Amino acid sequence: MKRKSSKTDPLTPEQQIAMLQAQLASLARDNETLARDNSMLIAEAARLAAEKAHVVAEKVSVMAEMSAKMEGYETKIESLEARMARLVEMLKLANMRFFGSKSEKVIPDQLSLFNDVEVWADASKEEPELDSTSKTSTKPRKRGGRRRINTANLERVIIEHTIKDPSCSQCGESLSKMKIEVTEVIRLVPAHLVVEEHRRHVYKCSSCCKANAAGDDVSAQIVRAPMPTL
Repeated sequence: MKRKSSKTDPLTPEQQIAMLQAQLASLARDNETLARDNSMLIAEAARLAAEKAHVVAEKVSVMAEMSAKMEGYETKIESLEARMARLVEMLKLANMRFFGSKSEKVIPDQLSLFNDVEVWADASKEEPELDSTSKTSTKPRKRGGRRRINTANLERVIIEHTIKDPSCSQCGESLSKMKIEVTEVIRLVPAHLVVEEHRRHVYKCSSCCKANAAGDDVSAQIVRAPMPTL
C-alpha cells in the first residue's frame, strides 16, 4: 500500500528561502514607507518650529513697541498731572486774591507762583526808602464793590432744602409752599468752577396767615427749611 502524504510536511530549503526573501522584501517596503513618513514629520516639525519662532518674534516686537508707548504715555501723563496741579494752585491763588479780603493770609508757596522775584531776593538787605520830596497822591483810593461773576455758562448744581414735617407748629394744619429762596454759591472745584444753587423752600400755614391778616391774635406761621451755613 502507498503511504499518504501528511499536510504538515516540512518546507523544502528552496521554499523557506523564497518565503524569507518575500518577508525581507515586505520589510524593505515598510522601511521605505516609514522613512518617507519620518522625513515628512521632520519637515512639518521644522515648519512649525519656524512659524512658532516667527510668531514669538512678532509678539516680542509688539510687546516692546507697546512697552515703549506705555512709557511715553506715562511720562506724558506725569507731565500733564504736574501741569494741572500747578494750574490748580494758580487758580486757587487767583480766586483767593479776587474774592478774599486784604486781611486773608496767603500761603507763601502759592505766592511764589506769581512772584518769583521775592523768592530770589536777599532778605538781609534793607529795602530802599522812598524820597520824601517825591510826588505822592494824597487822594484816597476808591474801592469798588465786589464784582459779580456771570454764572450763566458755569456748571450748576441744584441743592434742594426742604423740611421733613410740613405741618404748622401752632395749629397742626399742613403747610403750603409759599416760595423758594435761591442762594448762589460759587465753589472752586479742581480745574473748574461749579455754581451750587441752594433752593430753600419756604412754607406757610394758610389758616394762621388768614387769621393774622383778619386781625386775630394769631401769629402768621412761616417756616423756612433748614440750610447749612454757606
